[in-house]
Order: sequence, then C-alpha cells, then structure tokens
Amino acid sequence: MIVADVDVRQIPHKRVILREPDTGWSATTYGRELEEYAAEFGRAPQTATMHPETAAALGLRDDMTDAVDASSSTFLVTSPEYTRQEITLYY
Repeated sequence: MIVADVDVRQIPHKRVILREPDTGWSATTYGRELEEYAAEFGRAPQTATMHPETAAALGLRDDMTDAVDASSSTFLVTSPEYTRQEITLYY
C-alpha cells in the first residue's frame, strides 16, 4: 500500500452549489456556470454532482466527463438521492 505524504490541510477545497434557473437547466447555462467557476477559482471543478434527470436535461451521462467542456475533465456523479434543483461543483 502506498501512502502519500500530503498535508490535506493545505489543499483548498471549493464547493459551489448551483440552483436551477427559473428557465430550467440547459447546457448553455451549465457551461456558463463552469466558465465562471474556473475564472473564480483558477481551475475547473473536479466533480459535478447532480440528480440523473438533471444530467439528462444537460445532455450528460454517468460514464462521461463533462460534455460541455470535455477538456475540463470534470467527473460527473449522479444519484437519485440528489435534489433535481441543484448541481454541486467541487474541487
């Protein structure tokens, strides 16, 4: 077993919760939010968590990275336990 010598207290973690817009979820709105996140935090989120129906509305699938900006390598996590009205971005 390999154990990394990393002080996790020094690794910044950013979490942003996106609320569903009045017009509903769209790939355009989601893409704009990802761009704003990257501009604010200096990198794309590592993970986006959302309800499966939200992912479907955005044209995303569990087995792919973010289809809006594949170069971001944002890992998609879906679960019916998540609310449909929110997307959570993490790194």
